[in-house]
Formats: sequence, structure tokens, C-alpha cells
Amino acid sequence: MAEPDLGERHFLLSRLAEWDGDASRALSESQAAVASDPDEPIYRARMASVLTALGRDREAIEAWREVLRLEPHRRDAHAALAMLYLRSGSPESARMHVALADRR
Repeated sequence: MAEPDLGERHFLLSRLAEWDGDASRALSESQAAVASDPDEPIYRARMASVLTALGRDREAIEAWREVLRLEPHRRDAHAALAMLYLRSGSPESARMHVALADRR
């Protein structure tokens, strides 16, 4: 079995930390995963998800936007942005991302 690379290790540690209820550690590990490979959308999506769960909406929006820069058709990113924009009082931006998330 191949050994996971550094980014994947941090990614997995982030998931485990979240599972254990340690959001701070989950964020730290996801940030380390992104630092190891900034162009890996899965690592960025993990960090965006943790930021969303922490209620750090402004940072989460930026993180999800970066995911979309790397993978413009990610439905989960559009759905997350729709929810965040709605929560932040930007219904037009939310509508746009709902429509983009609905594309097949």
C-alpha cells in the first residue's frame, strides 16, 4: 500500500480532528494540507468546509471561491457559496450559485 503524501496526511488528520470535535485542529490540519499543495482543490474544499462549520463566513466565501477558481464546475462549492451568501444577506449572489449548482 502506498504511503500518503504530506498533503493527504494533513487532509486525513483534518477529517479525523473534525470527527473528534476538534474544529481548531481540523482547521490547522486543512491549512497545512493547502500549504503543501495550494493547487489541490480537494484540500481547499476541506479548508472551506471547516471554515464554514466554524461560522467564519467571510473566510469561507473566499476559500470556496478559490476552490471554484481551480474547479469551476464543482457543485458542492456552488451550493456552499449559495448558503453562505444567503446567510450573509446577498440573495442575488445566492441565487446565481444555486443556478450554477443545479447545472448538469
